Amino acid sequence: MRFVRVVFASVMLCTNALLAQVATTTTISSSANPASVGQTITFTITVKAASSVALTGPVRIYSNGNPAPDLPLVNGVAKTSVVASAPPRTFQLIATYLGDANSAASTSAPLNQVINATPGVAPTTITVSSSNNPGLTGQYITYTATVVTSGAHAPTGKVSFYTSSTVAQTFSLGSNGKATGSGIFNTAGTFPVTANYSGDSNNSGSTSPVLGQVIQTGGGPSGPQGPYQFIPITPCRIADTRQPTGQFGGPAIGGGQTRTFPIQQSSCGIPATAAAYALNVTAVPKGPLQWLTVWPTGQTLPQISLLNSFDGRVKANAAIVPAGMSGSIDVYAQTKGSTDVVIDINGYFLPATPASLQFYPVTPCRVVDTRNPSGPFGGPYIPAGQSRSFALLSGSCHLPKSAQAYSLNVTALPAGPLSWLTAWPTGETQPLASTLNAPTGTIVANAAIVPAGTNGAVSIFSSNDTDVLVDVNGYFAPPASGGVSLYTVPPCRVVDSRLFPYSPFPGTYDVNVQQSYCNVPYAASAFVLNATVAPPGAFQYLTLFPGGASQPVVSTLNAIDGAITSNMAIVPSSNSVVDAFASDSTGLIVDISSYFAP
Repeated sequence: MRFVRVVFASVMLCTNALLAQVATTTTISSSANPASVGQTITFTITVKAASSVALTGPVRIYSNGNPAPDLPLVNGVAKTSVVASAPPRTFQLIATYLGDANSAASTSAPLNQVINATPGVAPTTITVSSSNNPGLTGQYITYTATVVTSGAHAPTGKVSFYTSSTVAQTFSLGSNGKATGSGIFNTAGTFPVTANYSGDSNNSGSTSPVLGQVIQTGGGPSGPQGPYQFIPITPCRIADTRQPTGQFGGPAIGGGQTRTFPIQQSSCGIPATAAAYALNVTAVPKGPLQWLTVWPTGQTLPQISLLNSFDGRVKANAAIVPAGMSGSIDVYAQTKGSTDVVIDINGYFLPATPASLQFYPVTPCRVVDTRNPSGPFGGPYIPAGQSRSFALLSGSCHLPKSAQAYSLNVTALPAGPLSWLTAWPTGETQPLASTLNAPTGTIVANAAIVPAGTNGAVSIFSSNDTDVLVDVNGYFAPPASGGVSLYTVPPCRVVDSRLFPYSPFPGTYDVNVQQSYCNVPYAASAFVLNATVAPPGAFQYLTLFPGGASQPVVSTLNAIDGAITSNMAIVPSSNSVVDAFASDSTGLIVDISSYFAP
């Protein structure tokens, strides 16, 4: 984990000498390590200064990269106690002294706290292996952890991988006693890799020996790729596996299988210079779909998902996907059956040209709500089989006339089952493409980059009666002051609030993207995220917005029926923090695929 804190020291003249902050050291210790479930553990943080000064700054503990509330220092010491809860596991703690006017900030070495099951469970061992050792910079490397028990019961639970970051990747242990994770390194060197097994009611937790991962210079993308600017197009269908067998048709994608789609060879006219695509991906499962993911051809399957459909309903999600080998993308489905896939494109990113556009982030703003009284941006609802046009430039969000495409979040609130809804530039023929589907009649949202049509307007068609919300978080226009460009990064998980020590939460959650291990710079002006909620029950809405800003009257996604739900979101940020507001209790998973920066 990279932790960046900028401290602006007060400067004053005193007999022509400059007073500097005193260096400090911070340590963290545990009263019981390992501890057993139900045992009280006291963590002691000690801060010492290089010279005699009073230490007044607070201390912050990070557990698996997630910050806990700040603790006050008393005579250089802070303490906090917790009761070790099930399941058995290992988690990593780091303490940071935040400093004050006279003393500098400092960070402790990591402490791996082990929580064992109650006495009497079987001991286990865990080992971790690498798919490529040595590996190359920019190369995806898969790690496999193997858990062996001395008892009669097969181990279950979770395995957490620690690579070059203090933020863990955590996965369920398979029935074969194995779990896999992945990592990518941007610099050459030797890096420690460990795996921690959580344990279960019959098997104790365990920690692997350290694996020295050697990384040599070379390989694929060694960091962010870009800058790229945008070319919008009228939404166009790239692939539909429900059609007869062919390069962009059938067959459906079987469980555990991958299909490659050469985007630049499709009929949508995408040039060979395209470096990334703005897509809408729809899954049409033939049964429960555990997860589906999309990534650049030639790279390793990432350990993140684009969407889930556990009940087999039709679902869509937007995605900005880098072009892989030969301009292709791969689609993988994890299902016991198979799923059809529909891929639409509404634009692409490439190195700057005279015609390309930059992105201009805006604070998320609601421009259309047809539940409101009748008006250009209010009611009535859209009747079945009809469309409405919305002149977004005349709305209350103050979008400029230079805008040639919009970054939108479109939400359907249907009166019943809704087959599909489509957004496209006003004045053009309605395309054979869809923005979202709501076959169960629940509220559904999806992100969409939509070109501006006649007088800057956007049209929306619905197959069935529905109200519509349209929120805007930015626009694309010719390069000028304030414009930013796209940089792609390997798909990466920023946070998973389901993991210890956190649990499903309501309220506001701070997602610090720069502090994750995803190698995103502080200079980013907006993040391209995939947000997923895993609520225990009915969930009204999630809103992502710039960290530290007032919560806007917009929504990112809804899960009224309690289903696991995902949506892409382009979220502005001036401090690398995105605030997530959850109306109800939920687990939150946030992945990143790219960002915008000057």
